[in-house]
Amino acid sequence: MLTRSASSWSRHALPGAIVDADVASGGLHQSRVGDTGAEPTELRPLTPVGKAHRRQRAAHETSCPLTYHRQTVEDIRGGTKPYLFGGRQQPECNNCHKTDTHYWARVCTFEPSLEPQYANICSAELQQKLLERLLEQDRRELLELTPCDLWPMLQGRTTWIVGDSQSRHLYFALLCFLSEFHSLEVANVTASDEELFGPLEDNYVPASCLLMPHNTRVCQFHVNKGETWLRNGFGVLQRVANPQDVVVVNFGLWHTFWPEVYTALLRGFADYYQQHKHHLPGMVWKDTSPQHFPTAFGDFEGGEAPFDCRPVDQVAQQPDGSLLALSPEYELVARGGFQNTQAREILGRVGMPIIDTWNDTLPLWDYHSGTPGKDQECTHYCTGSSAPQLWVYAMYKQLKRMHL
Repeated sequence: MLTRSASSWSRHALPGAIVDADVASGGLHQSRVGDTGAEPTELRPLTPVGKAHRRQRAAHETSCPLTYHRQTVEDIRGGTKPYLFGGRQQPECNNCHKTDTHYWARVCTFEPSLEPQYANICSAELQQKLLERLLEQDRRELLELTPCDLWPMLQGRTTWIVGDSQSRHLYFALLCFLSEFHSLEVANVTASDEELFGPLEDNYVPASCLLMPHNTRVCQFHVNKGETWLRNGFGVLQRVANPQDVVVVNFGLWHTFWPEVYTALLRGFADYYQQHKHHLPGMVWKDTSPQHFPTAFGDFEGGEAPFDCRPVDQVAQQPDGSLLALSPEYELVARGGFQNTQAREILGRVGMPIIDTWNDTLPLWDYHSGTPGKDQECTHYCTGSSAPQLWVYAMYKQLKRMHL
């Protein structure tokens, strides 16, 4: 019997009204519609933990505890499955043999033949289509990536994935990519997770961690909105994170309807980071990945599933990975959409690194979760050779640039 140790890859409806805000003079006064009335989490005194205070790790501490033979592009052209897309650990794997007893062992094969309840696995045609596209683009580093390439950036610390449901899918993609490093079971972050994380959102989504060798964890907790970060998020982070940790954070999708509010929230977030960044864990922003609703620019504008997902056909990806607007009104989409252009400008001023996923994800309009005509939606992506796996690679590239 299969054990299922994490909440399902459920799709959450996007919000209607979220927040009223006064952004006069660059200030921010927030009052959330449907607020739970939770008091802000008290911030504990900050301790200097900037670069000079971060624990320095010897080279032997970052050696990979497992062996992965690198699969070359030539191997992949010959039919070998990339590790990022569910390929088994070579020369030997352990957890890959537990598909009869462990839910995640089975999901992480990304086999389209799995029953429908298994996390919306992408069809074989879609998985092959993305692989062929990446081979045509000669994305050698992405295709040949092994978990041992990512391991030095994770080892000896907790990597926190904090954001909305798209961020949680990044966490699930990491769970699968690193599936031989953990027990296929998720653990609580603390002994009182619901008490600690519950007030962050109206609907509590359980926080969880992957426990791996050498005091290494990848953990996630759920924060949809920027005002939650400013009210409680930083306080919670200071209670659970250590100086050497890394936090991959995003809020964006839930702020589509009020762009001026989003700008003010980003400024508040950036101001706090600027004042305290030498006292915080390493903070990395993940951009907001695109949607493909049947609207002018693909953004969610209301309604209920099923939706008819459509390409943003006035924007084309170039051979170098950049995007070209084919008509002037799509220039903003080609530059990453409103949320990402604002985040790059505001967070760039305070030196926060950014994980870029937009360009590689925009062409994947037909990779969304659900069944067309039944429960199709255009925000989340199917499981397998799909968008969240590309986000893992984008995260790897940014962490590598940070010399972790």
